[in-house]
Amino acid sequence: DLLIEEGDYNIVEDIEGMTIYYKDNGEGYLMISSQGNYSFGVFNRTPNGVTNEYVSTFIIADDMNGIDGVQETDSLDVTNCPIGTQFPHGALIVQDGMDTTPDPDDTETNFKWVKWEDVATGLGDVSFESNYDPRNPIDRR
Repeated sequence: DLLIEEGDYNIVEDIEGMTIYYKDNGEGYLMISSQGNYSFGVFNRTPNGVTNEYVSTFIIADDMNGIDGVQETDSLDVTNCPIGTQFPHGALIVQDGMDTTPDPDDTETNFKWVKWEDVATGLGDVSFESNYDPRNPIDRR
């Protein structure tokens, strides 16, 4: 089944990355990279063929510490599993296609790590609590 078409929900080609944030009971969020406008679309992931409703779109902007935002993402991944003390609720990791720091010699791509609770809080009604561990899946049939 087709989830969206290019142009729906302000999603601009190329759609180059997709990932799933796993929650309990087969629920969660499908996240896609909208490379054409440097944004990310979020959709509810529901079990048993229920419509995956659009939640929101967001960007990863420059921060106040001088770290540049994200442009031209080719890939992303997300986990709900804790990753040490810096990412207690998981993380969103995205490839940044253009390093736009003030240093003219710094033009390499890089990866940005974002705390999942920061993404969830920024989107509003998005959960950042999950006990599901994708490393130990269960049969949901």
